[in-house]
Amino acid sequence: MVMMSKKTNVWTILCALLVWVSFTSATVRASEEYPYPYKDPFLATFSSALLKGRNKKQGVRSDVLKVWVLPDRDSFSRIEGRGYLSCRLYVQKDKKAPLMIIIPGLGSSAHFGNGTFLADQFYLKGFHVLVVPSPMNWNFALAASESGLTGVTPSDVGDLQRALRIALKTLREEESLQIGNIGVVGISLGGLEAGFLSVLEKNQPALGISRYLAINPAVDLKHGIVTLDRLSQMESEIGGPDRARSIRKWAMEQLSDTIMDGDPTDPEYFSNVDKRYPFTHEEFQFLLGTFIKAPISESIYISQLIEDRGILKEDPSKMRARIKEAATFSAMEYVEKVVYPHFAERATGTPFTVDELMARSSLPYLEKNLKEQNQFYVMENQDDFLLRSGDLDWLRSVFGSHLKVYPLGGHVGNIWFDQNKRDILALFADWVAE
Repeated sequence: MVMMSKKTNVWTILCALLVWVSFTSATVRASEEYPYPYKDPFLATFSSALLKGRNKKQGVRSDVLKVWVLPDRDSFSRIEGRGYLSCRLYVQKDKKAPLMIIIPGLGSSAHFGNGTFLADQFYLKGFHVLVVPSPMNWNFALAASESGLTGVTPSDVGDLQRALRIALKTLREEESLQIGNIGVVGISLGGLEAGFLSVLEKNQPALGISRYLAINPAVDLKHGIVTLDRLSQMESEIGGPDRARSIRKWAMEQLSDTIMDGDPTDPEYFSNVDKRYPFTHEEFQFLLGTFIKAPISESIYISQLIEDRGILKEDPSKMRARIKEAATFSAMEYVEKVVYPHFAERATGTPFTVDELMARSSLPYLEKNLKEQNQFYVMENQDDFLLRSGDLDWLRSVFGSHLKVYPLGGHVGNIWFDQNKRDILALFADWVAE
């Protein structure tokens, strides 16, 4: 038997209890126990648009990490020299530390938004952090996607695993980074991808990941896509195209000013969002649908740059015109007209439909495997509008005490809230025990 000092033994037990307690009280039952300020799930979700990372003056230093996955992607016209996967790296200087890999939501860059916000929290607790771009970000499609067509989860996650393997090799051999345990936090679509990555790693281990957390994971991919399309097409319900353009322009200007000048460490930074952005319930829905699906146009443009299948009719030399044309596609049209034909043509065995392709890209497809994962955790909100009516029950049946449900927050709208930040960090606190 290995003997431990009394101090070490007590600390180890406390850390183990901390992880257990974080998730065994699986549902925060009442808003009195959870004083989150925004009751409208769409307003709550909108508050996450304010998320950003800190700067050096605020105690956080980070750098760009260039990961070369597909070097032949570096010479396309108009984007020459940008064929590397652009990641964000946070390093604990001159010491061994656990590494947290963060996969942000749909289309997100590695350098802005919810990924960098969470990266700050882990970095300040003693973690190395690597933020990768969402596989639905144009940079990932260009630099890491073998097909150049992202949106099919198993394919994307295979590409992601390869990119992370190269990134880890770079960190260890070129950056001389001393890495302890490795964890993954996936947000929204990134949470879905974390689920697929956990199964891939179990069957074909390459990265040595010890623990996963999915925050508001997309459970059913097609439902999420259809919902985003419905929200982004609500112009008639908010007063027509002119009103839609007006509120979109005003919201973008106000968000830009807040993100540029605001301080996320200020307790007031996330307060009074309903007063600072006085939109109606329907207008928040429209803005969210528009903002969240916006990166898809860039993914379409990149896919046709890599292999022009005639999807876009504008002159290939006119990048802006082609991206504008790509923006006319709905998210479901991207799947049906761009992604599905490519994968259907290359499939072996029994032919499959679009719906079957989407089902194979969703969490329920992995149900048996996920039930066997003892180091996979999920945080979800009861009012997440991207969930179907039975999805919370399904999550409970699969993850049990590894699922924590909050009563409010919409879709990723409470990731900044103090209790959520504490719960996220508590899940990995045993890795930085002193």
